[in-house]
Amino acid sequence: MDVFLGFVKKLVEGFEKESLDYAFTGALAASFYGVPRTTADVDVMVVVSTKDAKTKLVSALRSAGLQVDEKRIEDASTSGYKIATFRCKSWPYTVDVILSDSIRKKLGDIAGLTTYLQLAEDLILAKLRMIKFTVSL
Repeated sequence: MDVFLGFVKKLVEGFEKESLDYAFTGALAASFYGVPRTTADVDVMVVVSTKDAKTKLVSALRSAGLQVDEKRIEDASTSGYKIATFRCKSWPYTVDVILSDSIRKKLGDIAGLTTYLQLAEDLILAKLRMIKFTVSL
C-alpha cells in the first residue's frame, strides 16, 4: 500500500507543479467518503480546456512515471468518453484520466496526503450513470 500511496503522491506533485485543476474520483474518492478499499488504478479528473493544459498534463503524468502517448489525450478529447488510460513504467498501476471542462471538488486527505477529491454527490451520480450505461448494453 505504501508504494501505491507513493505513486498517488507523485501524481499530486505533478498536478500541483503544473498548476492543473484536478480532482481524484473513483475508488480513491470513495475511500475518502466511506470505507477505504483496495484498488490498483487511479481515476482522476483534469480540466484540459486549453492546449497549454494538455501540455501540462503530459508533463505531470510523465513526472509521475507514466508512459504517456500524447495522441491518446488528443483522441480522448475528441471522443464521447473523454477518458485516456496510462500505465506506470515501474509498477502495475494505471491512471484513468477523465478530461473535463470543469470540476466540482473539495480538499481532502487520503492516508495523510492532502489533495482534491470530486464532490461526493458528483461521485455518486457518476457511478449511477455508469451503472445505467452498463445495464442498457
